Amino acid sequence: MKFSPRNRHLLVEKISETNDTEPTFILPEGYSPKETKHELVKIVDFSDDCSIDCWADAVAVVNGNMIEEVATGDETFSLILENYVFGILEDETPEDE
Repeated sequence: MKFSPRNRHLLVEKISETNDTEPTFILPEGYSPKETKHELVKIVDFSDDCSIDCWADAVAVVNGNMIEEVATGDETFSLILENYVFGILEDETPEDE
């Protein structure tokens, strides 16, 4: 199924930054790890009325708390409003001298 975002939304995929090996140690009761509010996502598609400069396959830094999960049947789509995009990550290429 193809999903086309509308109303200034971007269709994104979360970029997993998980570690394959989990450390083994005991945490104090009631401890919860600090959750980061920033998340890296890959832009899959975006609405025609988005005013930010973005493109498909770009990596963006977003407010992870504002990612909306939309479930339709067997598929789940991750969407974020363009206002919650902090920026786009780009590789810097050295300029020719």
